[in-house]
Amino acid sequence: MSAEAHVPKRDRVEPLFWLLFGAGGMVNAFGIPAAILVMGLGLGFGLIAPETFSRTRMLALVSPIWIRLLLAAIAAPILFHGAHRLRFALVDVGLKSIAPFLSFVCYGSAALTSAYLIYRLLAWS
Repeated sequence: MSAEAHVPKRDRVEPLFWLLFGAGGMVNAFGIPAAILVMGLGLGFGLIAPETFSRTRMLALVSPIWIRLLLAAIAAPILFHGAHRLRFALVDVGLKSIAPFLSFVCYGSAALTSAYLIYRLLAWS
C-alpha cells in the first residue's frame, strides 16, 4: 500500500451537532417528565399551591443573571436537538438532494433562535 493511500475527509462540524443533539435529548428526557410531574400533576392534584407559580415569584426567580444564563444553557441544546431531528426526518422522506440546504436552514434557525434567546435573557432587567 502506498503512502498516499486515500484518507477519508474528516468532517469537523458534524460532531459538534451530534454533541448538541445528545445534550438536547438528555435535557428533554429529564426535564420534560419533571415539568409534567411538578406542574401538571402537582398543580392538578392540589399538591402545590397555584401561588407558587405566580408571575411575581417567577420574575423574582429568574432575576439573577446566572439563572438566566442557566435557562439559555438548557434551552439552546433543546433547539439544536429539534433541528437535528427535523433535518434527518426531512432527508429520510426524500429530500436528500437538498441536504446541505436543510442543514443550513435547520441548524441556522436553531443558532439564530438560541442567539435571540440569549440576547433577550441578558437584555431583560
